[in-house]
Amino acid sequence: MEKMTKQKIVVLVQYDQPWKADLAKSKLDAYGIPCMISHSETAYLYPMVSSSVGSVQLSVFESDQARAKEILEEEG
Repeated sequence: MEKMTKQKIVVLVQYDQPWKADLAKSKLDAYGIPCMISHSETAYLYPMVSSSVGSVQLSVFESDQARAKEILEEEG
């Protein structure tokens, strides 16, 4: 049985629109980088107040942070 190690999860990017986070997640998924979106429900349900309540967060494992940033900064 493999020994499981704990990995720290960090917020990579914060978006003001949930669809932007969805696009970024799709791109990272295509490269095999595990990620998750937080707070999108509030932004979808209450778009007029989402910026005051909090932004949509895209999080990754800390070990994937540098590569994920590179991927999201690529053109196209």
